Amino acid sequence: MEIVDYTPKYLKGMKLPWAETRIMPIGDIQYGSDGVDVARLRKHINWGVEHDCLFIGTGDYSDFLSPSNRRALRNAGLYDTSANSIAKWARAQEKELFDILKPTKGRWLGLLEGHHFYEHEDGATTDTHLCEMLEAPFLGTCAMVRLTFEGNKRSKDCLIWAHHGQGGGDDPLRRLMRVAPAFPQVDIFLQGHNTSIDARPKDVLEVYGPPGHIQLRDRTQMFVACGGFFRGYQRGSKAGPFVGRARGSYVEKDMMRPTAIGGPLITVTPRAKHDYNELDIKCSV
Repeated sequence: MEIVDYTPKYLKGMKLPWAETRIMPIGDIQYGSDGVDVARLRKHINWGVEHDCLFIGTGDYSDFLSPSNRRALRNAGLYDTSANSIAKWARAQEKELFDILKPTKGRWLGLLEGHHFYEHEDGATTDTHLCEMLEAPFLGTCAMVRLTFEGNKRSKDCLIWAHHGQGGGDDPLRRLMRVAPAFPQVDIFLQGHNTSIDARPKDVLEVYGPPGHIQLRDRTQMFVACGGFFRGYQRGSKAGPFVGRARGSYVEKDMMRPTAIGGPLITVTPRAKHDYNELDIKCSV
């Protein structure tokens, strides 16, 4: 697990202002597939930049390669020329994806590793190359990111727990809620992978105060499924190696349900009470 203190590139220090902060998770782009809605992705990130959002990546930015495909490629015994050609193609695709995401440079809390990526001979991957180009921390498999808001004589932390996700048709929010008891201090839980967009708040109770002056307060934890930009059903789809043959994507082949395209918008606003600070967390899906 990676643990990161977010340092804003566009501010002078590590602290965020005591005001509303907008966060946009982006993942499951699956760039390289015919079903990627590039126009929707551009519109999404442009809105985020125009409205001063921060971004966090939830994996599967490229559709090349799956874990089983990477194993097959490693065991294929390719000639150097063939392996080099594939590596060059992967770098070209990374550059194309960066050109789309370039407006977000320096605004990332970090990028998680997904299931789909290309692994270069030096150990770098599609995901780590994107991190370098976007000036973002690489968050690995799972991460905890701390945002610190600084006000007049007061500060308040917001903890974000993020994972690409795992499993098939399980409700991602139910899965996150099973993890939550192990991380009671976390304010926002994020998961990609399922390409569904959903959010569910849950209130927890906390005891605070010095001996003899114990008080009870509630705190909201937000659980968020982070969406995606791949259209599983397309009219006239010709997925597969045979040119011109009608064939659907894996979503269509496996009778999966179509999902909404896009991602959620999370707003975090620190608020000062008379004897403690709290976070007002909302999520639009």
